[in-house]
Amino acid sequence: MAIIDLDKIIVSQTIIGVNCPRCGGKLSVTKESRFKRTVLNFFSAGLLSIRKYRCDNCGKEVIFLWKRTKAGS
Repeated sequence: MAIIDLDKIIVSQTIIGVNCPRCGGKLSVTKESRFKRTVLNFFSAGLLSIRKYRCDNCGKEVIFLWKRTKAGS
């Protein structure tokens, strides 16, 4: 019977298939500043979806912009 220490388990949302441009590390979702998101939404007229990610290895922050789908994701 295996014993699992739940205090050491960390769950984070990551992007599969996209790595950090600087070091090639894993990217995790972070909370972006509301000002940047508001400005980008204003200039894109709400057509782009905006997410901010941070590399777990080097700490570089990356912002991804992609076209929204009809489902609104």
